[in-house]
Amino acid sequence: MNIKNKIKSIGIRISLENIVLLSFIAFLLAISLFPINYGFWRDELYYIALSKHLAWGYVDVPPLMPFCIAIMRFLFGESVIAMHLLPAIFGVVILIITREIVKKFGGKLYAQILALLCMVMSGTFIFMTSNIIYDSFDHLFWALCLYSLVLLLTSENKKYWLYFGVFVGLGLMSKFGMCWLIFGVVMAMLFTKERHYFHTQQFWLGAIIALVLVSPYLIWIIQTHFLTFEYFANYAKSTALLTLSSFFLDQIKFMNPLSFPIWALGLYYFLFDQEGKRFRLFGLAYIFISAIIIIQQAKYYTILPLFPVLFAGGAVFIERFTQKSKGADLGVIFYAVLLTIAGIIIMPIIRPCFPVDVTIKYSNYMGLFKSGSKMNTEKYSLGVLPQKYADSFGWQEMTAQVAKIYYDLPEKERKNTVIVTRNYGEASGIYFYSTKYKLPMPISQHLQYYLWGYRNMTDNGTAILVGWSNPEPACKKVIQVGQTYNKYAVPFENQPIFLCWGFKEPVAQIWQKGKAMHM
Repeated sequence: MNIKNKIKSIGIRISLENIVLLSFIAFLLAISLFPINYGFWRDELYYIALSKHLAWGYVDVPPLMPFCIAIMRFLFGESVIAMHLLPAIFGVVILIITREIVKKFGGKLYAQILALLCMVMSGTFIFMTSNIIYDSFDHLFWALCLYSLVLLLTSENKKYWLYFGVFVGLGLMSKFGMCWLIFGVVMAMLFTKERHYFHTQQFWLGAIIALVLVSPYLIWIIQTHFLTFEYFANYAKSTALLTLSSFFLDQIKFMNPLSFPIWALGLYYFLFDQEGKRFRLFGLAYIFISAIIIIQQAKYYTILPLFPVLFAGGAVFIERFTQKSKGADLGVIFYAVLLTIAGIIIMPIIRPCFPVDVTIKYSNYMGLFKSGSKMNTEKYSLGVLPQKYADSFGWQEMTAQVAKIYYDLPEKERKNTVIVTRNYGEASGIYFYSTKYKLPMPISQHLQYYLWGYRNMTDNGTAILVGWSNPEPACKKVIQVGQTYNKYAVPFENQPIFLCWGFKEPVAQIWQKGKAMHM
């Protein structure tokens, strides 16, 4: 019996379509788990910290992601590759779903290749599959919701509303970005024939399932006096102004500029094409979600989890066009090559591929990032690296400095000394390396650390202050004993380190006044 027959005998179907899919999956895994990295970045360190304090909710993060990270830490440890395995697996699932959506739209091999190519050459998709961030969970559950809707529209089997409800509920336990999809789908239903599903039991049962699944987090939000809502209100004020033009230009830029014709044709396919009109729900959902994002001044990437279905629609439309026009397939093949080249060019600015100094030279030379520029979604300036890369540097050096200051104190004084940081990044960086340097867990008034409290901090105790520019108004006695600096880090993290002896106000009062529910 030859190898092919042996594989068939255990139930694995060999086909060109599956070989293509496996090839894209292998490529994705190679990119996501590529051994070059600059270490964990600020948000990843924060999420790892949350995973060490499991709860039904956190100020800025729903509970599902920290729970999953805790499982991965238990199984595989805390190496960068081990921790990045989960988002890589999510990426594989999204690729499989994208291929299945293309098939449900009637696409053949050609359309599948084009849609999958758009996905793996997307800067955003590469970023989501190679980092521990809750957007990775968001993209996964949006994809599962979209596929449930595709199955609903192609079969008219109302049971898929139940699946949709499960994935919505799990998505809300990962990120509230799922609310945008709910809004878009409901509004699109009002303007399409799918409005009749409002009268079905399965639709409302799916909604109840979603509500039940997210209810523990909602209860936690109430119990913590709506700090989560306070955070999101402040977060909206901290982001850069979102205009109609910047919203669409950022989508074009960060999804790979050369993929724009594909997803634009996907919109056309859903809204105007005779065959694609049965999936008009997706085109209208994109319009409604875009509108509410701009009105609410959310971030442009909120809508990006919708792109697998847009790429699928555009790929199917192009495949049908090439079948009708002689020679058109050669043009599309040439276009696919250009799309791939563009993806390879932008990849080093999305995912570490070179040593850091080479990355700086490359990104400036190619015009992918200008040192000293402002973040496109925030209001502060960067240094020599993009924010995600810069946020990977300086944490261990900072912790080493704090450890030296801590152990230079008399042993008796150390017992009443706390490490206080200005923000969650500094706290999480020190917390991650605290075992190595045998330090107590740092405290902070920022985000979830605020709820974890000030622990053994006392009115007359000693505090090592990290990240403050001038703590004199708060301390009875204070001196500068160090300086954090890393040439690759975000400039605002290069701050002095102070020793503070005693506070001018009661610690409980200082803690409450300094509550920081913002980024």
